[in-house]
Amino acid sequence: MNGRSSFLSADQLVGDYEQAVLGGVMVEAEAPTPESPPQLASDDFFAEHHRVLWGIVLGCLERGERPSITAVLQDLLRKRYELAQTLGY
Repeated sequence: MNGRSSFLSADQLVGDYEQAVLGGVMVEAEAPTPESPPQLASDDFFAEHHRVLWGIVLGCLERGERPSITAVLQDLLRKRYELAQTLGY
């Protein structure tokens, strides 16, 4: 044995669960819709980058869009562009 633990840390487990939720929502045909929004808020996520992605998912739903991978990526890129403009880049 190499002396390293084979157990996952709590952070790793939480991250895995959060990724599963995000991926499932963006891929599944039965994902939340504007008519049946999810019961999670961005603050329910541990990792900051997952909070950002979940906020984008919720934004898609508020606009009446399905939160597909493409829609979330486009929104993320748009937000990045807007941030760069406000910083003067």
